[in-house]
Amino acid sequence: MSIQLIYQVLNRQGKVFGEYQDKKVAAAVDHRLETIYDLSAKLIEAMPQATEAERDAVAEYLVDNREQVVSMLKSVKEPADLEKDKPAVGLVDPVDPVSSVQGDGQQGDNSQGQEGTDKAPALGDAELSADETSA
Repeated sequence: MSIQLIYQVLNRQGKVFGEYQDKKVAAAVDHRLETIYDLSAKLIEAMPQATEAERDAVAEYLVDNREQVVSMLKSVKEPADLEKDKPAVGLVDPVDPVSSVQGDGQQGDNSQGQEGTDKAPALGDAELSADETSA
C-alpha cells in the first residue's frame, strides 16, 4: 500500500481547478489564481459593463503576459517626471506684469532698461511726461 499526497487548488466557486503532487507548484498555481481574481476585482471600476468572465479573461491575459505588460508599463513616464528631467523651452509666461517692485520697495515701470525687447508698452506709458518718468 502506498500513500500519495495530492494538493488541490480550488477556484472561487469551490470547484477543483487543479491537482498537484508538489506543494510549491500548487502554491504557485493558487497564488496565480488569487492574482487573477484580485485583478478582476480591480477591473470592475474600469469595466463596469463587462461580465465577470470577461474581466477574468482580461486579468488572466495580464497575468499570462506579465513580462510584456510590465515592460510596457515601465516605459511610461508621468508628465511631472518629464518636466523635472527637461527644462521647458519656448514657453512664455502668460502674465506680463506692468510694474514690478524695485529694490527700495517702490513700484516702478518694468520696461525701463529693457531695450530691444518686443514688449508692447503698457496702457498709459506713452502719455508719461519727463517729470513722471524721473520719479
